[in-house]
Amino acid sequence: MTVTLLRCLLITCNTCGDPGEDGDAGVPHFETIEQARDYLDDWEISPDAGMVTCEGCVARRVCAEQGHDPGEWVDCRCGGRIAEHRARGCDQFRHCTRCGDLELRPAPASCTARGSTC
Repeated sequence: MTVTLLRCLLITCNTCGDPGEDGDAGVPHFETIEQARDYLDDWEISPDAGMVTCEGCVARRVCAEQGHDPGEWVDCRCGGRIAEHRARGCDQFRHCTRCGDLELRPAPASCTARGSTC
């Protein structure tokens, strides 16, 4: 067996510590800064301050500054499988299209009035 020492670049978010994992491929390692920049094109890179911010932290910051960008309301379709929903009825939900933040609200009265589980 041969053991080889390799040097590479590993980039993590300065805000949350996220290493930019690529699903099943794991944490990416790079030979050059250019390769890292190409891979992390959705991240914010500040060469002056040496800060690197992942896309999730950038999205949360933008939402904190400008407010969320909510998607459409969606009816819960649990069919009463969630115990709390069996007791009080299902909710509607939507996610911010930018940061993914979840918002819930009670389903409209028309939904529960017709005995539906929406």
